[in-house]
Amino acid sequence: MTKDTLNPFIPPTPQIRPPHHEEMLVFLDFDGVMHPTPNEAIPQSWEQVEYYIGQRYFLSEALESLQLLCSELNASIIVTSSWRNKGFDIHDFNKILGGLVIGQTPELIHQVDQRGSRGFEIKAYLEKHCQNPRFLILDDKEMNFEPGFPHLYLTDPAIGLTAKLTGHLIDQYTINITTNDNNQLCRVLQNIIRISGNDFSIATNKMQKAILDYGSETPDNIACADQLEVAAYQELDRTYHGIRLSHLGVGLSTLINAAEGCPIPDQLKNQFPTISQAEWDAVLRLCTLLVTALELEQ
Repeated sequence: MTKDTLNPFIPPTPQIRPPHHEEMLVFLDFDGVMHPTPNEAIPQSWEQVEYYIGQRYFLSEALESLQLLCSELNASIIVTSSWRNKGFDIHDFNKILGGLVIGQTPELIHQVDQRGSRGFEIKAYLEKHCQNPRFLILDDKEMNFEPGFPHLYLTDPAIGLTAKLTGHLIDQYTINITTNDNNQLCRVLQNIIRISGNDFSIATNKMQKAILDYGSETPDNIACADQLEVAAYQELDRTYHGIRLSHLGVGLSTLINAAEGCPIPDQLKNQFPTISQAEWDAVLRLCTLLVTALELEQ
C-alpha cells in the first residue's frame, strides 16, 4: 500500500494501488449514497459499522447496485467520503465493497470556503494519477462541487443509490465504450471474481456470449460455451466461484491442474515432433495459473 502526497498542504492518503491506464473509476461518497444520510455523526468504531451493515449503513440495494455498476463498467472505486478521514482503514472499506476500492482522494486544507471542496479533491487525485481519466462521481450534495462539474450524478440523500440510477449509468457509459471482441472477452472474464452468488446465471450468459463473439459461432465454439458456466464449486474443504464444467460441476482449474505432468498427446507430437515434456508441462502450468486467476475463494 502506498501513500498519496501531492504537496505540503495535502496530508498523506493511503492508497492500495494507482489506477491502470484509462481504468474506469467510480468516485464514491457513503452518506446519502450507500445509505440514507444518518441523523447521527459518523460511527466511532468499525465494530459499530459492522453491527449496523444492511440496517443503518451500506444497505443491500446500494451495495448490489454498486457491485453491478463496477462489474458492467469494469470499474474500481476511489473513496471520497469524509469517512476516510475518521480513522478507518482503507482495507475496512474493501471488506464491505468486495475489494473494489483501490484508493482515496486526498484531504485538502480549505482555509475559507468549503463549497466545491470534494470536487477539488477529485481534481487533485486525477491530476496525480490519471493522464486520460475515465470516471463518474456518486454523491448526494451538489454544494460539494463547482457548478457544471463533469460526470457528477446526485443521489437522493434520503434513499441513496438505486437500481434505477444504476441501470441508467450502465446504459449511458457502456453505449460509449468501443471495444473489440477480444477486449470484451477479457473484460467479462476479469469480472467473474467480482460477482456475487445471485449473479451467476447472468455472468454465465455474458461469458458464453463473449466466447462466441470472440471465436464466432462455429460448432466447436458453441459446444465449448454450452459446457461451461460460472458457479460455485468445492475443492477439498474450500469453496470457490469461477468457471466450471456445467454437467460435472468441477472447476476448470482443478481439471487442468490434474492434467499437469501427463504425457504429450500423440496428436500434438505428430504436429510438433520436437516438443519436449518440459515445454508441454510449461503450457499446462500456465493454463492452470490463468484459470485460477479467474476464481475467488468464498
